[in-house]
Amino acid sequence: MERRGYRTIIAYLDDFLIIGATYEECRLAFETLIELLTCLGFEINWRKVVYPTQRITFLGIDIDAVERTLSLPSGKLSETRTVLSDMSGRKRISKRELLSLLGKLNWAARVVRGGRTFMRRLIDLSKTLRRPHHYARLSGEARADLDWWTNFMAKFNGTAVFLDRNPVPPTIFNTDACDSGGAAFYSGDWFYVSWRHDDPDMCDRHINEKELYTIILAARRWGSLWSGKRLIVFADSDSSVCAINKGTSPSPPFMRCIRELFWISAENNFSLQARHVKGKENTLADALSRLNDPVHAELARSRVEQWKLENADISVDCHQPHLSHHARSALPTQATSWIPTLQ
Repeated sequence: MERRGYRTIIAYLDDFLIIGATYEECRLAFETLIELLTCLGFEINWRKVVYPTQRITFLGIDIDAVERTLSLPSGKLSETRTVLSDMSGRKRISKRELLSLLGKLNWAARVVRGGRTFMRRLIDLSKTLRRPHHYARLSGEARADLDWWTNFMAKFNGTAVFLDRNPVPPTIFNTDACDSGGAAFYSGDWFYVSWRHDDPDMCDRHINEKELYTIILAARRWGSLWSGKRLIVFADSDSSVCAINKGTSPSPPFMRCIRELFWISAENNFSLQARHVKGKENTLADALSRLNDPVHAELARSRVEQWKLENADISVDCHQPHLSHHARSALPTQATSWIPTLQ
């Protein structure tokens, strides 16, 4: 089909989904696909054939092109919640039960952003059992995955909106952290956190943890504004980039952050990918994260003002303060002179 000019066709075993911008485009692709399958000797099950429509169920997922949503059918959603609830108090589980649960979660993960991240420990556990009737004790990591799904599905309404085709430009969103603090910038709004004044426990943490934690703070602040968006976060920490993109980490502190990040992502229906960037190239967030330094405070002021001049039509109305009272009190006048007074 691709050789015939049709690139928006999804094939899963013997099921095909055609996606087109118009009814006519879908009809032509449909007729071409039927002709091709017939020529190749495939038998068409006409009872399952669905002609061009704006609402369809494919692989158990309800797709609505008008509302731009993906939905889990209510019956299966309720069944999955019941199974998770029954599993929540279990200490041991059989391979048969585990594989059945994984099948339901794999289905739900087609709609739940980042959901597959919280199947990996359960999949690993299933591989330790040889036969369907063999039992295994739920490990701490497997239990954490199970709890994530149980808690999320209890509040999930079963529907997610389509994500935007293009990601948010890097000039709109970036984060950075250093030994003294962390900062993030999004669409004209920003925040600064001082480890010593706002979160003393972070003071002695590795810089990689500070980088990832700053991204978590950004998701907490703007997650509700990111619904349906694709975001790329640029970080100068290889460990943070790897953990976000893989959705897992051997480091317990990292994994705690990853769990929260993917919870916020699933709750607000956005996707987040990470790319590496050297600190010196991450100018705006890099300067904001060092507001305690007079030179960087002045650089941050000029960068923020320059961004607002170049992007006058873009702004986010955020009622949260840019920084805490304690953090502000420790900043040089080069920073406090241009930062709005805290309410």
